[in-house]
Amino acid sequence: MDFQHLVLKKISQAAQDAAVSKVESRSSQLKFANNKIVKTGSESVFSISVFCSIDKRVFSTTLRENNEKCVGDLVKKLSAASKVMPARADFFGFAPKQGGAYPRLKNCFDKNILPPENKQLDLVESAVNAAIGEKAVRSAGILEFHNSSHRLLTTNGVDAVEDSTNAYFSIRAMAQNDGSGHQVAAGRMLKSLDVEKASRKAGELAFESRNPTRAPSGKMSVILNPLPLSPLLDAAGSSSSSFYMEAGLSFFAGKVGKKVGSPAITIYDDPQFPNGFNSTSFDAEGTRAYKKPIVEKGVFKTVLHNYSTAKKHGLSTTGNAGLIAPNYFNLVLEKGGNSLEKLVSQVDNGLLVTNLWYTRFNNYSSGEFSTMPRDALFLIKNGAIEKPVRGIRISENMLNLMQNARAAGSDSQQVYSWEAPVSIITPSVLFDNVNITKPTG
Repeated sequence: MDFQHLVLKKISQAAQDAAVSKVESRSSQLKFANNKIVKTGSESVFSISVFCSIDKRVFSTTLRENNEKCVGDLVKKLSAASKVMPARADFFGFAPKQGGAYPRLKNCFDKNILPPENKQLDLVESAVNAAIGEKAVRSAGILEFHNSSHRLLTTNGVDAVEDSTNAYFSIRAMAQNDGSGHQVAAGRMLKSLDVEKASRKAGELAFESRNPTRAPSGKMSVILNPLPLSPLLDAAGSSSSSFYMEAGLSFFAGKVGKKVGSPAITIYDDPQFPNGFNSTSFDAEGTRAYKKPIVEKGVFKTVLHNYSTAKKHGLSTTGNAGLIAPNYFNLVLEKGGNSLEKLVSQVDNGLLVTNLWYTRFNNYSSGEFSTMPRDALFLIKNGAIEKPVRGIRISENMLNLMQNARAAGSDSQQVYSWEAPVSIITPSVLFDNVNITKPTG
């Protein structure tokens, strides 16, 4: 009996439901600043996490040591804790095991994802040179590679294994006179990670955004590129989770079948998206993960469930467990037929936003948020970019924003970032009547 099966067997002596997840991973990371490598590192991780219920008392933990004594001590602690913990009446166990094989993912594993260190150094050097080639003077960022194997065992007979790889690159380029641009690249396959393309774009934005002047405020049309749109879409993905709805943290609560956006907005969760940064064939309960609409032509369609949250409402799991909170895997906003240039040509008075930071929700249940454009920001007049600007805040409501979406672009891009830490695939989108304010202080 291997150690993971031993853990499941021991935990099952006390627990009615248990899931034991094992992850083995290798990773490498390179950080650069002022055009030079400043840190390199690699890491190997072996972890076993346990989720279980004892008489409807729910526990989640990670083993600190991988030996039988550690497992025995854990069972004793869980049994003791279950005597004083309150029961969760809304926990109904895990989804039953399904028949048949899990779907085979496309372009989600690359045996060459951890290239030799000299190859990684070459990639960073080519990225820095690409940004300088667009007249940036310096750049900083990070390059990461991950190779992992995940195995899930449950008391319902699930034994699922999945190997995956990830690659991530982020670069912020700076030019003289306050010009800056930020771009990212992410995927599962090394060949899909075009660091030079991202770096050229970051350098181009930095050069074009030099000498910004104060931006106007008021109601304006705004084009959000994929990078700044991604944290807002991440909030939409979280709001589709039944957990966040019941916690009062969702602006989609009670809106199934109702209009929440314009016809330009179609969003779906696609766990099997080819090269998707978070693609998977099964969720945390071992249920097959499948593609589903969340918002279809502006109408909210699907609440994301695991087995327990679905059973509570007399529904079926959507294959989105999260054992605690159901979650999306790859959130995709359907692209339109407009190039970025065509979107710009449709704006009489507005802004082109290439990056955001400090996106914060004042009220999750109503969707009120504020965020600040960072890096290259441009004023659009009469269908053309007029000049770089700075010094504004976007203070809006997510439902208003989605209702005012006029057109989606064709420039779809996969984004994984600090403020969108799952996986977003989106084009640029043109929004009307966006509230632009001046930052305080």
